[in-house]
Amino acid sequence: MIVRHRRRGLVITTLLAGASLAYVFFVFLPGQLVVADLRKQFREQQMFIVQSERLKSVIRETRERVERAEVYCNDWSEQIGSAREIPEVLGRITTAALENDVEVVRLTPQPSVEMAVFRRVPVTLDTRAEFSQVFAFLQQLESMGELVWVEDVHIQADRNDPTVVSCQLNLVVFADNHDFSKRNGQASLR
Repeated sequence: MIVRHRRRGLVITTLLAGASLAYVFFVFLPGQLVVADLRKQFREQQMFIVQSERLKSVIRETRERVERAEVYCNDWSEQIGSAREIPEVLGRITTAALENDVEVVRLTPQPSVEMAVFRRVPVTLDTRAEFSQVFAFLQQLESMGELVWVEDVHIQADRNDPTVVSCQLNLVVFADNHDFSKRNGQASLR
């Protein structure tokens, strides 16, 4: 009987040990792998959340920049004149030169360049005057309400009179592109 109990105890112990090993290899270890994988995914998602929190400020700043750009474009499109107003703008440039005692040697509009929404009219302007007068004229050009950009300024001293300078200006006058406006039924960037 004692042998039977020992044998039975040995069988039960062996069965329990086998069941324990089966549990470890088929349930516990695979479960640990799943838990480790879930922890890894959790860390990755936490890092993603932290990075997305950082992106909120970048997105906010980008939105603010876009809003400022839209305001600038809308203001700019309201200021832009039509192509019919280009001779008037050139007349104002000539008047500004005369007001500053700057001699206009030559004023040459170049062919306009059509853009998507507006047209760009390059203008070459050759002048002669004292440097202070040319400087005052340039300041007045920069403050004109029309969209006149000064692209290049070339100033050279006169060989005969050291108080006089020759100044060649490359200007750009902007005007509304009516072809675009007709296609889209609007007169500005809006």
